[in-house]
Amino acid sequence: ILTICILAQLLMISAVSAKAPDTTENQLKVLSVLGIMDEVPETNVTRGEFAYYAAKMADIDIDATVSQRYFKDIDKNNRIAAAVHGLYERGIVAGTEDGTFSPNEEISPRAAAVMLLRMAGYGAVIKDFNGYGEYISKYNLSVGGTKLSGADAARMLCRALDIQICTVDQSGAKWQYSISEEETLGKKYFDLYKVNGMISAADKISLDTAIGTDEARIGGVDYRVLRDDTKADLYQNLGMYVEAYIREDQADGDEVLCVLTDDQKNEVITIFSRDLEDVSDELAVTYETKNRSKTTRLEKNAVILKNGQLVTRELAASLRIKNGTIKLIAHNGKYNTAI
Repeated sequence: ILTICILAQLLMISAVSAKAPDTTENQLKVLSVLGIMDEVPETNVTRGEFAYYAAKMADIDIDATVSQRYFKDIDKNNRIAAAVHGLYERGIVAGTEDGTFSPNEEISPRAAAVMLLRMAGYGAVIKDFNGYGEYISKYNLSVGGTKLSGADAARMLCRALDIQICTVDQSGAKWQYSISEEETLGKKYFDLYKVNGMISAADKISLDTAIGTDEARIGGVDYRVLRDDTKADLYQNLGMYVEAYIREDQADGDEVLCVLTDDQKNEVITIFSRDLEDVSDELAVTYETKNRSKTTRLEKNAVILKNGQLVTRELAASLRIKNGTIKLIAHNGKYNTAI
């Protein structure tokens, strides 16, 4: 398949800040790559199910052998036993006064949010179950309703990655707590941080300077890429502004885990060769759409990538394709990229 990419000479500039849409699809993509949730439940989420997700976020060994039984309604051989007991040992869940956890009961949004805030350390300073409202609002964990749907659970878990860690200093006569400006749940348990920028290179295919295998360039910074699905996603979104989830690795180099595109920052037109009518020497692309001719003008000084190679001569001629597609991408209303 013939692929062409055109890009204005602004490759290293990241003035456009991408913020990926807060959709269930994007949230599941992040949670899946982190090993927290692989599919969105179709029914309301139970206390046991949410505890299972929370335990995976908190790096609790969910397959560990349970030696002590904390809740009389969770057998040691139950699939969620290690998850719930691990959360209990960290003070993240407490169960009820009669010694039960009610794992099959549908969890309320507040109970789920409190579980995540306790995971971040807020349980040390907030003892009242109803006292978490300020932080539920601060971290946008409120989803409404009295039951937690599968989509709401995914949304809450993904947003929880940005909860700042709360620590307590017990050395003095009076306990003092502080909220980290930098460390979040995502950083603590996954060495995770986010960057916004344009993908200008992916796995040896580059719109600017050369890049190696298993590497990508986002916002002018090079990262490792180890996952095959992430490599494919990066190539598919070459030239697009994205929000990227990065795992910090000081020894081997930071790694791109996944990228989310922002439809508000990237306007895309896909032109099939059969619909392409003409490309002028001034890089005005004329094509048929909905039985009408339309012309889109590319920016001056465009960079063209054809079959993975930069084109430096006869730019217009290189765009007059006989097979394949051209994908035009606009940033801030200007069509400066095509893949």
